[in-house]
Amino acid sequence: MHHETAERLRTALQRRGMKPVELAEQTGIPRSAISQYLAGKYVPKQDKLYLLSRALRVEVLWLMGLSEQMNAENKKSSNTGNDKLEETGESYHGGEGGQQRGRVMEFTVEDNDMACSGILKGDRVSIEKGPVEPGGIAAVSERGTIYLRRVYSVGGQIFLKADCPGAVSVPYEKNHKKIKIIGKAVQCCRDIR
Repeated sequence: MHHETAERLRTALQRRGMKPVELAEQTGIPRSAISQYLAGKYVPKQDKLYLLSRALRVEVLWLMGLSEQMNAENKKSSNTGNDKLEETGESYHGGEGGQQRGRVMEFTVEDNDMACSGILKGDRVSIEKGPVEPGGIAAVSERGTIYLRRVYSVGGQIFLKADCPGAVSVPYEKNHKKIKIIGKAVQCCRDIR
């Protein structure tokens, strides 16, 4: 992963016509750290990956080597209806941590598992009940706890994964009895302090 991230950082810098010193200034990351990332000595942590992706206008997952889609604005879905995650089992009725208004509910994020997607602990996320396509962010409920996971489709199988380096993919089919899909994340709000 060190080499992949370093290579993709160099590619993004070149395509944006940006120098490492400019990237350091835009992100607030020390120049020495940027140099170490570019040399492949270290992989940026979640918060730094997010800052780098914002400054370079690239997808965090692409920067990490987990996606071939470099730019968010170029995303296209090539999914058939079979690749969508549908809500299974009992429907979700608000419960712990969530407020429901019709087909949309809101909850407060309690971890930094999706920090690479810019969703941080304390953010309020609106969830629209319904299918979630691969590449989307799903709100899932497990034993009364709500959390967010990115949806992936690999070889016809659906996986759920936190957007952070080293996160483990969870095969949905094997865990569908204990993990309930609520819907897709459609909006994130953050208080400014």
